[in-house]
Amino acid sequence: MSVAPLLVALALYGYAAGAWPVAAAVALGTLASIATKRRVALAPAAQRVVLAAAIALGVALGLARAPAPGYGAGTLPSFASAIALGVLVAAGARAWIRAPERGYAITFALALVGVAACGATRLGSIYAIAVLAFFTASLAALRAHDAARATWAEQSPRDKRVGVAIGVVALGIAAAIARTLPPLYDWAQGRFDLAYEFVGFKSDLRLGSLDDLKKSDEIVLRISGTRVDYLRGAVYDHFDDRTSSWSLARRDTRSLVLRGSPPRDVHGVEIRRVGGWGERYFLPMRAGAIGSPAGEAIVDVTGVMRPVGNRRYDHYWFDLAAPDELAAADPTPEDSRVPARLRAALETILVDWTRPGDPPDVVLAKIARHFDDDYAYSLSFERPAADPLVDFLLVNKQGHCEYFASAMALLARAAKIPARVAAGYRVAERNPITGRYIVRQKNAHAWVEAWLPGSGWQTIDPTPASKLEENIARNESLGRALLDVASLAGAAIVDGWSRLGPIELAMIAMALTALFVVVRWLGGPRGARGGAGIDVTAGERPLPCLARLLEALAAHGVTHAPSEPLERLARRLADADLREPAELVERYAALRYGGVGDAAAIADAMDRCAAAFSR
Repeated sequence: MSVAPLLVALALYGYAAGAWPVAAAVALGTLASIATKRRVALAPAAQRVVLAAAIALGVALGLARAPAPGYGAGTLPSFASAIALGVLVAAGARAWIRAPERGYAITFALALVGVAACGATRLGSIYAIAVLAFFTASLAALRAHDAARATWAEQSPRDKRVGVAIGVVALGIAAAIARTLPPLYDWAQGRFDLAYEFVGFKSDLRLGSLDDLKKSDEIVLRISGTRVDYLRGAVYDHFDDRTSSWSLARRDTRSLVLRGSPPRDVHGVEIRRVGGWGERYFLPMRAGAIGSPAGEAIVDVTGVMRPVGNRRYDHYWFDLAAPDELAAADPTPEDSRVPARLRAALETILVDWTRPGDPPDVVLAKIARHFDDDYAYSLSFERPAADPLVDFLLVNKQGHCEYFASAMALLARAAKIPARVAAGYRVAERNPITGRYIVRQKNAHAWVEAWLPGSGWQTIDPTPASKLEENIARNESLGRALLDVASLAGAAIVDGWSRLGPIELAMIAMALTALFVVVRWLGGPRGARGGAGIDVTAGERPLPCLARLLEALAAHGVTHAPSEPLERLARRLADADLREPAELVERYAALRYGGVGDAAAIADAMDRCAAAFSR
């Protein structure tokens, strides 16, 4: 019974990692210890050495396998495979030890970490079924290790009332969550759509007041690897001065075959979308070795990548050092077109801000400097409906990033420099615990891409950097970092563990273990908090006969922790084929805490047993 949870965990690992031979070998080795009944008595120090060696062996075997790309059977990442196999081999090794240190609790904790690590890839309903089977088998095994457990009929009226109340509260919370989450999601999605109607992730980018934009902390992307500052989601080359909006004039696209596995070198970057706008891939201007389980994508003439049909995946990757696969087309007349109604105002500004003969890069630098010195960043302002861009440039010199980007692009075009507007995200925030970068909805941004002779398309950001604190590179505060890790745990419950790294997995495993211990303590055996099962050191000291027996057993590798109930110690002794001392411990507990039995006879029998073990 006690090995059933471990066997479930090993089966799950074999499926997730596609490593059935290894999983089967560990399972057979564990079952062999039961079939042969050959267990080794080891001192606690020796047990820890064996445990460390088993973990090291499992980690090495786990790292040796190469996962298949994508999700499903055989796709478990190497780091997760190493964690899972390391702890599962260690749990299997404990089956060969007589009376292992801390008993079944350590074996359960090891198997739990293994199950958690197997969730590092999406296994769908298989994973849910395996987790349910694991916890069911674990509860059965823990019950078998309890010498005494109160049934429902044996519970006191007060305990029954508390149990019913807990059940009612739990059902109420579950019903409230089920009732409120869908409308909350719809509300949040509506606010998101409203915001992104302005920030340009749709087919056009319209200028207008952003009074209604709420700066949201919603996390939309998680990024592993080298930091990339600008992630493009849309690029626009046509400006309509009648509607003050940008759009993409050129619609031709090409197909791009995506790589099947993430890059492994220092230039590799992995992105996981966890919220926000889902119909675009957000990538830097230049990237190579682009991959995704989708297998294929389309790239437009500006170098923006989008999914093909419904084959969209929230996990994709690229290599900054690989040859560029997003190469944007050279500028066309559309990238230099200036609306006739705006040309005079733009040329007047250029006369004041630049000098004839300035090279293109100098012109752009001077425009950006004037924006930084003379203009203010704001999300709330009054703007007349007619010529809002002219109003921004000449009258009310405040606006958000779309105004700065639009003005820069049109001023560059008036100076004979091809330019266009790009929209996407800035990457600034880093979680110091996980080392991953976090992109929030409030990091949505617009900037300019200008064509410079000899250099091609270059990123130019005219929005004053000092005015956008959320886009300044920084480490997340410790409190927010911990909350971020906790939010990953919630996402993992709904969507598998595929978004998690080794640090998050370890923290979640520890949290689950702690929760399980609390639940066990609240609903555990009668006497675990008082009565017959209370530890003898919590009140009066143990009788000398018990102390002598425990000392003799410890010399043979069977230790007794002060917090372990005597009934559980008796059960461990029986499992280790030490039936005489197991019976004596049970008789002692009945005498000491129940008043049942002959004290002199029990003391005499315990002294004889201790003397026999000492010889």
